[in-house]
Amino acid sequence: MQQLTPLQQLLHTDASLLPRAVAVEIVQQFLSSAHPLDTLLHRVLRQWHHLSQQDRDFVTEVVYGTIRWKRSLAFLLRPFYQPPKAPYRATLDALLLSGAYQLLFLDAVPAYAAIDTTVELSKWFLRKSARVKLVNAVLRNLQRSCADTPVAVQLARAPLDIRYSFPPWLVRQLQSYYGDETEALLRSLNDRPLFGIRRNALKIDKSSFEQWLGEQTAFRQWQYDDRCYQVASVFALQQSEAYRAGWFSLQDPAAAMVIHVAAPDASRHILDCCAAPGGKTTFLAEWTKGAASIVALEPDPRRAAQLRANVQRLGIRSVAVQTTTVEAHRPGEQYDLVLADVPCSDLGTIRKHPDIKWRKSAKQIATLQRQQRRILAAAADLLKPGGVLIYSTCTLSAAENEENIAWFLHHFPDFHLEPAEAFLPSELCRDGYLKILPHQFPTDAAFAARLRKAAS
Repeated sequence: MQQLTPLQQLLHTDASLLPRAVAVEIVQQFLSSAHPLDTLLHRVLRQWHHLSQQDRDFVTEVVYGTIRWKRSLAFLLRPFYQPPKAPYRATLDALLLSGAYQLLFLDAVPAYAAIDTTVELSKWFLRKSARVKLVNAVLRNLQRSCADTPVAVQLARAPLDIRYSFPPWLVRQLQSYYGDETEALLRSLNDRPLFGIRRNALKIDKSSFEQWLGEQTAFRQWQYDDRCYQVASVFALQQSEAYRAGWFSLQDPAAAMVIHVAAPDASRHILDCCAAPGGKTTFLAEWTKGAASIVALEPDPRRAAQLRANVQRLGIRSVAVQTTTVEAHRPGEQYDLVLADVPCSDLGTIRKHPDIKWRKSAKQIATLQRQQRRILAAAADLLKPGGVLIYSTCTLSAAENEENIAWFLHHFPDFHLEPAEAFLPSELCRDGYLKILPHQFPTDAAFAARLRKAAS
């Protein structure tokens, strides 16, 4: 007979512990694999689909909070816990980190509940009484330590990487880019995120959409575009009939500002050379009221299928999706506008995806930079004389942003930078670029450069 997993056993013995057990399982899988946190969370929650929405919200809070504050939590646990070698390292770490997060960061969870439930779970996950006693001792010592010296005081004395739970290499890079702004930036990246939605003006007017949205959830309008809104969660909205009918897309307001910099003309021939999942592609189509001819490139067949489904859902007919790369693309004519929303390190989305902190490296950024430059060079060759190339990312890395533009202008002297301030309010711009930073706005980061090719 196949042995039941700890979660399956709990389901039949003490279902009240199940949400916490699911959270521990997801954290353990994250610590012992290379999978994105979103993927792990959605996969495990699908397996436990009978969990109530309240339980699912609790699981999500514990998982994301634990990974967000992983380095700080490990620092606070360190005096009382020396991690063992495999095979129990990831499981012990998952129990202690998630238990410590509930104990120290979740005011709604009583201290006794955070400790007692974690100890109870350790009986199912760890089996041996010595390991269970270790979990109990570590969490009780942590509780006493933080009663004597509050968490905020302990972290305030620590270096920035521990205080805000970031890898040291990334803190050093951000300090080299942002100087005195770094601490405010790090602090903001640990805030709970707001999620963006963009109204499809081809399908529904502002008044009708806001009436519907207000009936579903509290929302705030993005002050720089009345098609863009922010909400605390998009899960229920994405399951709605309105979403299936194409009334709106999921898109952060900062990302939408890239299309403001592009300012596409309805009569133009447009290429989006890194198109999936299609937020910017579809906004180009909506902006031009379906009149511009848009070609969207996506080399991955699965993502290309998702892009086609999004285009169809929104009722857009002006977009042709091609499953290829920009380097391999051979159009019959050149384009008036090319959007290069390139693959990047995504550092500006850490609020929504805290695992990015632990999954990226300086070496990966160097690799991405080379790829981004290849895309820029290929995109430049596809542009008509006098045409516009938009380069954009959602990262905080100057290597992927300003350094790439400096490289491009040096190697392609027939291009020049057109100031983003001509298309956007100045507070959204720096040094001629669209540059939105998370410590200034409750959004993801966004960077874009508008590059004009000489007419002849």
